[in-house]
This record gives sequence, C-alpha cells and structure tokens, in this order.
Amino acid sequence: QGDTSVNDRNLTPEPIPIAPAQSALAAPPAADPETGITQTPATHDDRVLRVLGELKSQNEEQLSFQRSNHELVVDLSNRVRQIADEASSRERRAMLLELVMLYDSLEQAVGWVRDSNDTQPKEEIVDRLETLRSELLEILARREVRAYDENYQVLDRRLHRAIKTVPTSDLTLNDRVKTVLRIGFFWREQPLRPEEVIVFKYKPELPEEH
Repeated sequence: QGDTSVNDRNLTPEPIPIAPAQSALAAPPAADPETGITQTPATHDDRVLRVLGELKSQNEEQLSFQRSNHELVVDLSNRVRQIADEASSRERRAMLLELVMLYDSLEQAVGWVRDSNDTQPKEEIVDRLETLRSELLEILARREVRAYDENYQVLDRRLHRAIKTVPTSDLTLNDRVKTVLRIGFFWREQPLRPEEVIVFKYKPELPEEH
C-alpha cells in the first residue's frame, strides 16, 4: 500500500504556468525622445491639430497683411490722382477767369464806343468789337463756360454777388435785382463767376413810395 500511494503522487500531473498572450499588433507606445513622455495616439493627434491651427493662423495673418498693403496702395493711388485733378482744376479755373475778365474789357469797350459823341464811324468799331466778343464766347463755350442764360430777378447768394444795395420802402422789392453790373458765367453746371448786381433792400422806416 505504501508503494501504491507513492506511485499515485508521481502520476498526478503538475499544473504548467501559462504566460498571458501578447498581441503582436499591440506594441507599447514609444516615448518622445525629447521630452521622455510616452505619447498615446490621442496625444499625437492633438499635436497635429495644434500645428495645423498655428499654420492656419499664420496664413490668415499673412493674407490680412497683404490685403492691408493692397488697400493702402489703392488709397494712396486714389489720393495722388485726386490731388492731380484738384491742381489741374485750379489751373483751368484761373485761366477761365482771365478769359472772363477779357470779356468784361470788351464789353466796356463796346459800351464806350457806342456812347461816344465823336463823329468817327461807330458802327464799324462796334461791329468789330462785337465780333471779337462773339469769338470769345465761342472760346469759352468750347471750355464748357457759358453766360447766364436766364434773367435772375431775385438775389441768389449762389448766383449773385451784391455790389451795392438801394433802400426801398416797398417790401415786394426786397432782394430783387435792380441792375446787373457784370453778367455771371457757369462752368459746366456750377457758377464760375457770380453775377455782380445792385439789389433793393427793404427799409421799413422809409416813407412809402407812390
């Protein structure tokens, strides 16, 4: 019997320890060589997204800078063009005013000859001066300058320059044009030289006119 128990113990198999299986695909995450921090897939994705975000931000800043530079160049170009146009406009205005003054001189000469008591052939002189006046008006018209084409009876500060006022007790005559000393001129649709006039000015203290 003693031999039988010994044999029974020898025939019982001992359990063999089994190590847990490791998947070949589940490799342990590698540590960052610079920081020593083990990176998981989520950490790697976060870094990629952060880098992409920084690149996008830098690109937007560069585009904004280029857009600002373009707008600045356009603004400067427009300003230079505006300054040039204003300078050219001032020069043209000065020239046109000189032509208008020449017209005034011709107008005075025509009146002087017409009203003269000399026995010289006035009609010939007047005809010649009126021809010169017509030629000057044509020159002005080619430069878009024309004399007032309406008879403005009431003072308009935009169209008239009052040289003198004449008192009146008639309220209906207040600010009405009494005499035109120099006719006005338009350049395009804007007054170039206001019409110089004498106007009535109402004075209630004056005796009524009959």
